[in-house]
Amino acid sequence: MGLVRKLVGIFVVEDRLLVTLFAIVLILYGLGTFQIPQTVSEVIVGPTTFPRLIAVFGLILCAIFFIQKGVEVVRLNSFSERLTSEIVDLIPLWMALVYVLLFEKLGYLTATFLYVTITMRYLRERTWLRAAIYGLVITILMFCLFYYGLLGELPRGEWVRLHDWFPIIEKIRSAIEN
Repeated sequence: MGLVRKLVGIFVVEDRLLVTLFAIVLILYGLGTFQIPQTVSEVIVGPTTFPRLIAVFGLILCAIFFIQKGVEVVRLNSFSERLTSEIVDLIPLWMALVYVLLFEKLGYLTATFLYVTITMRYLRERTWLRAAIYGLVITILMFCLFYYGLLGELPRGEWVRLHDWFPIIEKIRSAIEN
């Protein structure tokens, strides 16, 4: 019984429970991509590529978390201390979850810019302006890689449609395809 309790404790004690739940959500999210119909012309990159990458990288982060924590269990004195510790420790994972949930609604450009900017500020970037500059540069680089380099389709968003605001995006894409 002691061995089973230790094994269960590795995945459900303190902040590990939330990471385990997050890993389960990522697995379900990744498996859900198999329900997305693939296009006839899809060779390497298609509508399922980016969601699968998010799921894989998220699971890698969860694995790194468990490896860093190891098998030792550290208990805090009170429930409120444990809860506060869990919430603070998992802020990056919560931000990633919000990013994944809003990805389709906001579209790739808006969601990625907001995610990177807020993450940079959380990682103690001195000003919001510098965090926004990092967010803009990283978003543009990743967008160019996926949309122009790999010719993948990225979510355009239902709430904010930047593709409609900047028609040059489609003109560049059609020039590359021809």
